[in-house]
Amino acid sequence: MPRSSSFLPRGFTLVEMLVVISILAMAGLSISTTFAAGMKLHRRSQQSLKIQLEAGIALERMSMDLENMVFYDFSGSYPQLQACSTDGSSIIFLQATGKGLKAIRYFLEPRNQVQQTGTTMGKQTSKNVKVVNFFSKGNPSWDLIRQESDFVSFLEKGFTSAGAEVLSEDLPENGLTFKFAELQGDGQISWLAEWNKSSLPLGVRVELILADSSSGTVRFSREVLIPVGGLAERGR
Repeated sequence: MPRSSSFLPRGFTLVEMLVVISILAMAGLSISTTFAAGMKLHRRSQQSLKIQLEAGIALERMSMDLENMVFYDFSGSYPQLQACSTDGSSIIFLQATGKGLKAIRYFLEPRNQVQQTGTTMGKQTSKNVKVVNFFSKGNPSWDLIRQESDFVSFLEKGFTSAGAEVLSEDLPENGLTFKFAELQGDGQISWLAEWNKSSLPLGVRVELILADSSSGTVRFSREVLIPVGGLAERGR
C-alpha cells in the first residue's frame, strides 16, 4: 500500500518566508532604535555631568577667593581704586597672603585669546549655597578667566596675560554676572548690579551660564558671604 503524502515533510512557502523576514526585520529595527536611543541618552547624561562638574569647579574657585577678600584703604595714594570693584560682568578684589596682598580678577574673554593653565578645586564654607536655576538658549563663544597679580605689580601695571587661567569654556557673552549685597537702613538686604563703594559688600552672588548641546545653556548661581563685608571701614 503506498504511503500517504501527508506524512512527508514540506518546505516553507514564499508567503511564510516573507512573514518571517518581516518579523525579523521589525525586531532588528526595534533593537537598533532602542540601542540608538540608549546611546543618545548616555551622551546626554555625560554632557550634563560634565557641565555640572565644570560649573562646580569654577564656582568653588570663585567662592574660595571671594569669601577671603580683604579691605584696603586706597583713598590716600590711589583714590581711583577700590578694595572691590566691578562693572557687573567682571570683578577685581584683594586677598591677603603670607607674602602680602595680591589682586584677583574674574572676567570673560573671547575664545582663544588667553593661555589655559588648568583649574584647582578649593574648599567652601557651609554658609555658601549653589543653585541650578533654569535652562535657556544661547550662542557660547567666551572663556571664564581668573587672573591674579601681586599687589605692587597690580598698582604699577594692572594684570598681565601671564597670570591668566581658564576656568571654563563655551560661555555666552553674558555668561558671568555678579550682584552685591548691601545692608539698608531698615535692616533689609538689597542686591546691587554694580559695586562702587570703598567698603566691601556683605556678600556676592555669582551667576554663571554654561553651554549644553542638548538644551542650549544652563544657569548656575551661588551666594558667597564676605565675613568682613560692611565692616571694613570701622576704625578708620
